This record gives sequence, structure tokens and C-alpha cells, in this order.
Amino acid sequence: GISLEEMFGELDQIMEKMESPEVSLEEAFALYERGMKMIRQCSQKLDLVEKKMMVIAQNGEEVPFDAQE
Repeated sequence: GISLEEMFGELDQIMEKMESPEVSLEEAFALYERGMKMIRQCSQKLDLVEKKMMVIAQNGEEVPFDAQE
């Protein structure tokens, strides 16, 4: 499978291409569709990661997500 880092990298490229003036409307739409699909995959992966983190936190101490230290 593809890692989250790879997905974010590809999303960056998609956004750059969409902002390019040379991209046709059809291309932009195809890129948009692809980007949205990737974002859905990302959020599914992040949900899984979040669930794992919560399980780990429950097994140990509660770990606040916004801990700055």
C-alpha cells in the first residue's frame, strides 16, 4: 500500500498541477476527482491510526493530543 507521506506528497503535486494555467478544465476535473479519492483514503487511514492511538492511550496513561512538551 501507499504510505500517508506518499499520499500527502501526491496531493501536493495534484494541487500544484491544478493551480497551473496550462491545465485544461478536463484535466483539472480529473485531478480534482483523484485528489478527493486520495483524501478519502487518507481519512480512512487516519481514522485507523486515531483508533490505535486511543487504544494505546487507554492501555497506558491518557495521552492528550495537544501536549506541547
